[in-house]
Amino acid sequence: MSGAKGQDAPSGPQIIVESLYALLAVASVILFSLREMSSLQGEIQHLAELAVAATVFALLVLSVLTGSFVVLAFESAAPDANIRTAEDALWWAVSTVFGAEPAGFGDHYTVTTPGRIVSLWLLILSLGLIGSLAGMISAWIEEGVEAGAPGRRSE
Repeated sequence: MSGAKGQDAPSGPQIIVESLYALLAVASVILFSLREMSSLQGEIQHLAELAVAATVFALLVLSVLTGSFVVLAFESAAPDANIRTAEDALWWAVSTVFGAEPAGFGDHYTVTTPGRIVSLWLLILSLGLIGSLAGMISAWIEEGVEAGAPGRRSE
């Protein structure tokens, strides 16, 4: 009976060959997975860049809305203020952010000290956020130009 068990058991060289086949199969699965992960990495990076751009844009909109509400609270009670309604405050905030000057386009401006502090805060915040958006857009354009240029290889 012990001879029958000996015949069923694989020999030393057969164990080595089967182990090498198993190792080769595992290595090919790992290499295939790594290749697929590297192709997905570019897509994940692109989605992350879009998420950052969307976040920066949302922060820009949120800062315009918050700045307009806060400045309206400070300015509406001042006797010589020209920002008295929500529309005035929103116009002031949008013109401050995109006009890149604390007084907006000159239609509306802050006259109280807290209102001027909000103006400065909104100006500095908007310069940073708009600069970030401009940097991301220029990087995307550069990547597109490099990828489509003849003689250049994309990474």
